[in-house]
Amino acid sequence: MAEVKYVEKGKPGKTCTDCKNYKDKDGTTGDCYGHEVLAAGSCNLFEKK
Repeated sequence: MAEVKYVEKGKPGKTCTDCKNYKDKDGTTGDCYGHEVLAAGSCNLFEKK
């Protein structure tokens, strides 16, 4: 697996909430690959839902 390059603010349409790997917790944070991330964030492993 590639190294995750996470940013706290993703581009419109490419945020964690738009990603199929993201599991929402409370609307502002969630889980992705075992890491707690911001819903508005993004990373290089983004995959559109």
